[in-house]
Amino acid sequence: MEVVPLGKRAYAVGLGAGLAGILTVALLWQGYEKTDPADPPPTAACGTKITVMSSTEKSKLLEQMAARFTAQKSCYTVTIKAEASGDAMAALAGSLTSGSGSGDDVPEVWTPASSAWFRLLAQRTGRPEQELITGNLGAVTQTPLVIALPKPIADTLNKPGDPVTWAKILTMASDPAAWQAVSGGKFGPFTLGKTNPHLSTAGLTSLLGEYAALSTTNPGSVSPADIADTALQGKLETLEHATIHYGETTLDYLCKLAAADAESGTKALTYVSAVPVEEKSVYEYNTGDRDWCDNKAKPAVPLVPVIPAEGTIMSDSPYGVMAGADAEQAALAGQFFSWLRDSAQQQSFTQAGFRGLAGDLDAAVASQLTVAQSPLTRFVAVPSGPVLDGVLTSWEKIRKPARVLLVVDVSSSMKYRLDADVDAKPGEDSRLKRVKDALTAAVADFGKRDEVGLWTFSGDSNSSADPYTEVLAPGPIAAQSEQLSLEFQNMTANGATALYVTTRAAHDWLEKNTEGSYIKAVIVLTDGANAYKGDRFYTEAQLRKAIDATGVGNPVRVFTIGYGANEQMLEQLDVIASVSGGGSYPAKDREAIQTVLREVISNF
Repeated sequence: MEVVPLGKRAYAVGLGAGLAGILTVALLWQGYEKTDPADPPPTAACGTKITVMSSTEKSKLLEQMAARFTAQKSCYTVTIKAEASGDAMAALAGSLTSGSGSGDDVPEVWTPASSAWFRLLAQRTGRPEQELITGNLGAVTQTPLVIALPKPIADTLNKPGDPVTWAKILTMASDPAAWQAVSGGKFGPFTLGKTNPHLSTAGLTSLLGEYAALSTTNPGSVSPADIADTALQGKLETLEHATIHYGETTLDYLCKLAAADAESGTKALTYVSAVPVEEKSVYEYNTGDRDWCDNKAKPAVPLVPVIPAEGTIMSDSPYGVMAGADAEQAALAGQFFSWLRDSAQQQSFTQAGFRGLAGDLDAAVASQLTVAQSPLTRFVAVPSGPVLDGVLTSWEKIRKPARVLLVVDVSSSMKYRLDADVDAKPGEDSRLKRVKDALTAAVADFGKRDEVGLWTFSGDSNSSADPYTEVLAPGPIAAQSEQLSLEFQNMTANGATALYVTTRAAHDWLEKNTEGSYIKAVIVLTDGANAYKGDRFYTEAQLRKAIDATGVGNPVRVFTIGYGANEQMLEQLDVIASVSGGGSYPAKDREAIQTVLREVISNF
């Protein structure tokens, strides 16, 4: 897997393909775009195939639509590939700048959530957007950024004549007394749920919205002067430090919120106060129509989508034909685009919570969200590629840093093969070997201001010694990345899986030994269920009580990685992650451990 550096961090991407002959269809599309919009696109030859890489929030709908399209036009093949917009941009940028890989791996069409990603692709490659995306045909649907608030909090913060603004959110985040006065202490500390702007469209557009709203040099827009404004950076840093932890996508947050809501409305209200998210996702959350989440119950506490009074940014779902498409593929891409904009397909989009191309909401969706059906009128403009790049670079300096303990299972079963419970033979990768390699690669995914440490655990059930080893205390990743990598390679496997007592000890250690504003997290990686001295020694109930995050302002959150398909282990890890306010990430396919580990680190 190739690693592409983005600003101050490195992000692993999986689309390592070059785009040879990128001007193949430039003239075709330039000619097509100049014709009357009512003219039909060129007709592709029978047997033509295209791949459409889509942002995740609309990929399921596009899969259904592609199936209907090809059923009607049976000699064509349209394949939808879901990819988070930031990941897709990084992968394409890596391919375009390296020139490596096969053209077969590159989609003929890319439709990210926002046109901002097209501009960033041009910026990262140093090439004009029109040279890379020779047919930017327009939007297929759209949905605005909103601030999602649990309804009781929305009723408190969003009042006639006193609407929600980014300035008000800043006040609540920076002044506990102000939040106490407004909330009456009913909702716990004020917290934000934010996503990584390198990966998430909502993370990027909310950061742009904050810049534009809080700017004193050019309010309502984002300029190079804002990026250099230290006073503005201080305000933005305050907002970032109200973040409970970051996520790869907003759907991760909403899924965790749904799990909290399923336990109790009180837990949902204290899990997070406000989440910048796309309007369409709020509709899915409230209706329980969540194909991205196991929990599909309607919430006891619904969310209210609030447009900041300063304006919002529309995720416009542009449809871009990549320059590597040949003439027939470009023609088919145009046919599919025109079909997507037909009324029947547009109705499918709007009934799913997206806005129509004119900006209006479906009446039933508007009623459920208790918002106006009419188009929005106040927007923040998406800045140029250089400014977008500068905003992302600035985020690395203002984001909330993390203090993390990696807690790695080194019990006897980690000597086993990836695919069977037998010891790996010479020349075969053991589970521990694969984990060592994944951890070594993952060091680059942490931010330079993050602090990372290492514990290992396994235990002798007949011994009174602690079943865990404090290998390396958390320290700045830039200073001890080499030492971490060395310690990873020194790990050896032996003993029983002391999951419960080790998780409690790591949680307590991090709580007692962390000062300042950090995301505090324990990452537990194990291939087995708790198997140390039995329940008489330390029970799940005791662990739940010790790590419960309910009502805690900045708790230590536990993120778990279950390495394999042991159902008892996965259930235990899910409980641990849920009660602590963290997340559970099964790596049932042990080959995918590096990808899963990267997903976990995206929370920081």
